[in-house]
Amino acid sequence: MNVQHLGKALGKVVFTVGTFVAVCAMAQDAEYVSNSKCKMCHNKVSEGEQWKKWTETKHAKAYESLLTSDNAKEYAEARGLTTAPAETPECLRCHVTGYDAEKETFVSALKKENGIQCNSCHGPGSEHLAFGKKMMMKKDEIDDSMDMKILIPNVKTCLKCHNDESPTWDPEKYTLEDGTKAGFDFEQAFATIAHFNPKKKRD
Repeated sequence: MNVQHLGKALGKVVFTVGTFVAVCAMAQDAEYVSNSKCKMCHNKVSEGEQWKKWTETKHAKAYESLLTSDNAKEYAEARGLTTAPAETPECLRCHVTGYDAEKETFVSALKKENGIQCNSCHGPGSEHLAFGKKMMMKKDEIDDSMDMKILIPNVKTCLKCHNDESPTWDPEKYTLEDGTKAGFDFEQAFATIAHFNPKKKRD
């Protein structure tokens, strides 16, 4: 892992201390919601078809990969796992949203078949959903305060799973601007799953 590059990536994620604290507090109180509820507002063509783009990413197929991937099977055999990858806590914690590895339970509002859903990267979305319903009454208005009701993922979010504990970790997967190699690069990785709303301003 290139520490200098990670520091640079983190520096590009703009958070004030007050915003960070407020968002973390929100996330602790919010509950998980099904990605089908996200689809209601986040699949309009005019707003970037964010939900549709998610379905086309590896995140949406993360659980499926545990059932079909040769890498998953090889990992299980190499580790001497007594259960299949799709039943193993060490695998499920990063391949399914809302899975508690310690308790070996799933959040009932979610389907494990949907893999890494919106709530994995943006935090439990119940408060965002409630705020969104209120905003629906204000047609053609974009209120950036909605972002205060949802987490904005950054490199730390990704590194919870994309790290050297992953069986598919490759320390030379990415080539950085200075020509060095790294196992993870936030900017390049995020580009593969980017699903921005063109109506919203971004820094």
